[in-house]
Amino acid sequence: MGLLKATQGSVVFTSRNSAITPKAPFATVGTINTAIVALAKYFADQGTRDEMQVNSVLPGPVLTNRRRTYLEK
Repeated sequence: MGLLKATQGSVVFTSRNSAITPKAPFATVGTINTAIVALAKYFADQGTRDEMQVNSVLPGPVLTNRRRTYLEK
């Protein structure tokens, strides 16, 4: 984190809302997303001490072609 602190950089973790509302059929993905959120929290706590910005973003569904096809079925 030394270079990040020296350059006053920031870190943005992206995960999915399945970290908050997991669904049984997608247990693996939910577990991974929860781990990403936990890791982001750890880095955010470290960042606070070292005056660095660390954020975690959990966007909701995005209407992509894949999602559109899924919804049509």
